[in-house]
Amino acid sequence: MYYKSDIHESLYKKILQQLSLTKPNREYEAFAYLAASTEKTDLVQAFSSYEVDTEIIYDLSLKWSESEKYMLEIGFQLFNSSNLFYDEVDGQTDHYGDPVYNAKYPTWGKMLSSMDKENITVVLSAIDFRYTGR
Repeated sequence: MYYKSDIHESLYKKILQQLSLTKPNREYEAFAYLAASTEKTDLVQAFSSYEVDTEIIYDLSLKWSESEKYMLEIGFQLFNSSNLFYDEVDGQTDHYGDPVYNAKYPTWGKMLSSMDKENITVVLSAIDFRYTGR
C-alpha cells in the first residue's frame, strides 16, 4: 500500500490494533487506511474491537477540511456502502416513519475533484485493496 507519510502508516497500524481484527477484513482495513490518511491521531479513540464509533468521528471532524472529511466519507462507503456524513431532511419521513436523510457528499466525482494527487493516490490504493486485496 501507498502511505503519504510515516504518520499515515503508524496511525493505520494503531487503528488496526484498536480494531483487534482476528482475521483479515478488507472493509475495516480500507476504512482504517483512509481514516489514517488524515493523519489525525485522535481518531484512534473511535475504533475498538470490531467497532467504529461514527459519533466520535463526526465530532472530531467538525473542524477538519473538506478534503479530510472526503477521505473519511469514501472510506466509510468502502466499509459499509453507506454515507458517514448526512443531513436530516426537516420533518420528512419515509414510509416506515423514519427520518429522511440526504447525503452531504453524495458523489465521488465531487469529492475526488477537490483532492490533490496524493490523496487521490491514497483513495485508489484503498479501492484496490478493498476489492482485490492488493
